[in-house]
Amino acid sequence: MDRSLTLPLFVYGTLRDDDLRRQVLGRAVAVEAALARGVAAVFYPERVYPALIERRGWAAEGLVLLGLSHRDLALLDAYEGDEYVRRIVTVIAAGGPMTTQAYWSCKTVEGGAPVWLLADWRRNHKPAALAEAGRAASQARARS
Repeated sequence: MDRSLTLPLFVYGTLRDDDLRRQVLGRAVAVEAALARGVAAVFYPERVYPALIERRGWAAEGLVLLGLSHRDLALLDAYEGDEYVRRIVTVIAAGGPMTTQAYWSCKTVEGGAPVWLLADWRRNHKPAALAEAGRAASQARARS
């Protein structure tokens, strides 16, 4: 198993959910609450999950995933698919500013897109998302 570590990952959407994150990674990872300023988590067009966009005066709440291996990132990349690309983002965590990665939409997302809320996703979409993530994660782990 690859134990080399990578840059922490800031998650602002479905991966903030403990159950889903464990389903994707097959294990628990250390997390720290964080805030990314100047961005917002909004609905990805025609999807039930979010995209991160620049939005002046806003801040996106999230978690920083710590201690990720290259294998973990490969599993997360498989979960996110080709709709996202990882980019560097600075977040504010308990210890101050932190350089992390975050998944950004590959598709243009309108600046006026509605804000995405984790509580709404949990209430309306979590069971189906867990089932799908479980199937996809099993296949991705079998390939790695």
